[in-house]
Amino acid sequence: MYANSTTTIIEQKLVLPFLHTAFDIISLIGGLGLWALILWGVLKLVEAKLGPTGWSRASALTSFIEHFKWLIIGLSAFYISIYTIIFVMNMLGANINPTQFVTKLIVDLLFKPFILIFKRLAT
Repeated sequence: MYANSTTTIIEQKLVLPFLHTAFDIISLIGGLGLWALILWGVLKLVEAKLGPTGWSRASALTSFIEHFKWLIIGLSAFYISIYTIIFVMNMLGANINPTQFVTKLIVDLLFKPFILIFKRLAT
């Protein structure tokens, strides 16, 4: 197959940018959902230990997350499963430095949504 064939051009100009954008959107939504679950767990822990009765803002946040809990859990699970698939594919392949890959994967998993937000705000 030639390097400048129509399929290669379509793949490079149309398909790959679309997949990159789609993965960025999934990373943004899933990552923020994951952080919402983490913060909700911390909030519940603090609320259980301190036992405040007048935290109306905290209870509003808790009720909001309660209403959309399964949607947020589903988005976070889908997000984590994408990174799990990438991890398994890398472990089945020949990776030179698995520690560096796992570290990069965990950093991407936790902080890529915020990096994407700051990149969009900067442009």
